[in-house]
Amino acid sequence: LMEAADMLAPPLRAATWRTLIGLLAVTGMRKSETCRLDRDHVDLNAATVVVEDSKFGKSRRLFLHSSAVAALGDYQRLRDRLMPDPSADSFFVSTRGTRLDVDNIGRTFCALLDTAGIAAPPRRRRPRLHDVRH
Repeated sequence: LMEAADMLAPPLRAATWRTLIGLLAVTGMRKSETCRLDRDHVDLNAATVVVEDSKFGKSRRLFLHSSAVAALGDYQRLRDRLMPDPSADSFFVSTRGTRLDVDNIGRTFCALLDTAGIAAPPRRRRPRLHDVRH
């Protein structure tokens, strides 16, 4: 799945998806939470992510492994270089500089599944982005 994300174009889109999938996998965040994640919610020095207004209106602080901090830092530097003036204050940005659309990211995830050759077992549903958090 990560290799399929790396094949996306342009490079910002590839980096966004690789980092998004990785963050979902290591933190258990919901896809909507990653789309709402703002730059000031990510503190790489403290190795934390603050998830605000989550399910049932709650907020929580997530602690990150050093490998997650490194990956988020790499993404942040690339994002800032390739998109120096985004129109949104979101941590993850689209190639237009806008916040990712939670209703649209499922389409890209399905395309990544196809590229990675990940299919549903017989009589089972296809994996969803939400499943990455589990």
